[in-house]
Amino acid sequence: MKKYYATVALGLGAMATTMAQTLTDQSNSIQVGDVFTVHVAPYLSPGSGGADVTWDFSGLAQGTILTYSHVDPAVTGYAASFPASNVAQQLSSGEILFVQTDGSGMQQWGEVINSEVHVYTDAERIMSYPCSYGTAWADEFTGTYTVSGMQWVRTGAISATVDGYGSLVMPYGTLDNVLRIHAVQTIQDEFDGGSQQTLFNIDYFYRVGVRFPVVTVIDGLVTTDLGSFPVQSLSWIDEGTVGMADALQQSIGVQLFPNPAHAQVNVVFTSDGSTATTMQVIDASGRTVYQRGLGQRMAGIQLETIDVGAFAPGVYSLCITDGKGGRGVQRLVVE
Repeated sequence: MKKYYATVALGLGAMATTMAQTLTDQSNSIQVGDVFTVHVAPYLSPGSGGADVTWDFSGLAQGTILTYSHVDPAVTGYAASFPASNVAQQLSSGEILFVQTDGSGMQQWGEVINSEVHVYTDAERIMSYPCSYGTAWADEFTGTYTVSGMQWVRTGAISATVDGYGSLVMPYGTLDNVLRIHAVQTIQDEFDGGSQQTLFNIDYFYRVGVRFPVVTVIDGLVTTDLGSFPVQSLSWIDEGTVGMADALQQSIGVQLFPNPAHAQVNVVFTSDGSTATTMQVIDASGRTVYQRGLGQRMAGIQLETIDVGAFAPGVYSLCITDGKGGRGVQRLVVE
């Protein structure tokens, strides 16, 4: 009897071989120590992309709960097989995804499933920086490994486009300035006595300050020698996720790195593109020590740099505001 192997759900809110991961620079990527609680719910259509869209997922069910923990690959016992990986994502059901994050984006180097090691010889780019509305990228990937005693040869391709921005209505509140990434992934697996083809359409909804897709929707089809079957799923992160409280309270997402800062700090923030934006730095006494008009930006994720070398050491508030009353604040430490 032939045994067919379907890629299991692993991290970044999608399948183990799909793209995911963060938006403008490495500070938004998954990091060692991150833990995310994810609810698996019945499939719902992701809706359409476009400018200033409202995606309503307010009726999502709780469903099965999974935990995604991010650790140093060295603690998994499989680091030697994935020397380029600097983050390992462990799913509570036991699978491990190995990812490389750097300033250019994220790449997947393979996974471990049921103690079987699947190494990619040509990694899959699962995120490209900078990533804003209209950003697109494509990549091919390959791997050769053994599954249940049979040698598998995998070839695949992924193409992704940031096809929408707007508001995401969740069971616990509304997140503004959300970006949606639509990815199409194709996989061809050849093994002794058979083959398997997989096509996934995946939609990820991201918010700056939350290093994980808030919602992931997958609509796919797996075709084997025995026939075809659909694969559909939806997952969403819990309200208690790190960064979610700020995302719910503030309409403008803001993230700072490095923080604490010494000479310069990079400011990542979201913009809907409709009005001019202003950036301020306020000290502990409430005095504005820095202010810059940023003008009207294109919709999406923005990056600015501030020279803080002349600032007195201490704790500050960095504030981004727009012409509609939108506001985002982050704590800045200068040493």
